[in-house]
Amino acid sequence: MRSRESSGLRAAVSVLMGLLVLGLGIWLMVSAPYQIENKQYKEIARSLGAFLAASVLVEFLYNITVRPYDDNRLTERLSTLMQREFQRLTKTKGYGLLGIEEELDWAEILSGLPPNCTLWWLDTYDPGHKIWLEPMEEAIARGVSFRMLIMSPQSPMLEHRAEELGEHYRPSTFKRELTGFLDEMRTLARKYPEQIKIVEYDDLPSAPIYVLTKEKKGLLGGTRDVPCQAYSSYFLSEPTGAGFPHLIWKEGESGFMNELFKYVVEKWERNQTHQT
Repeated sequence: MRSRESSGLRAAVSVLMGLLVLGLGIWLMVSAPYQIENKQYKEIARSLGAFLAASVLVEFLYNITVRPYDDNRLTERLSTLMQREFQRLTKTKGYGLLGIEEELDWAEILSGLPPNCTLWWLDTYDPGHKIWLEPMEEAIARGVSFRMLIMSPQSPMLEHRAEELGEHYRPSTFKRELTGFLDEMRTLARKYPEQIKIVEYDDLPSAPIYVLTKEKKGLLGGTRDVPCQAYSSYFLSEPTGAGFPHLIWKEGESGFMNELFKYVVEKWERNQTHQT
């Protein structure tokens, strides 16, 4: 309602301004020359008046003839563009891509995990893990379980990943920090043996992937983990496990989140010989 009133007011003001400019133009052409003695100024007044009057008339003719056509063309172009973007977004939603988490805050994520779920964690290690150790134990108290795939300090891939990260993560530094992280996770696993399981992997680091699952009963009995949300990122030339944009996945028609979970489970099973 307010928008209509505003549009109506703008239209009325535009018409009024047009009439005033038209009136000024006619006055400059007809009346002003008789009040101006200088011949040169008379011509200037007539020319200016003709220009103003012609401008208003051209605008008027444009509005009643050409503009509706231009508006229709613009509307069609916008409609086509919006339809194309809608189809693109719908296709993206079909893959289950919910959005982008600008910066993954593990303390916040762990604090918000629902009871009796499982977090499958695939990464090399997290150098900032100390800030989320307390929220992790609080989550365990709510019945949350963890399946952690952590790179083995003996992995031949360690040196390659460290070299990708540059001078701040030399292989010796990378291995020392990874070992420290693994030791702390093992300490927690001994404290909560039923809720924290750790598997070291020595094959490709692939990508940081974190999948939240809920236990679902099967039709013929038994239970299985079903993914309900996932995060994924990429290994680039800087640490990307935390404090870096992550894709957020939900269930979609294409089942891409299920593919992420399948990859994590298969990696878990291949590397279980290192399980602690």
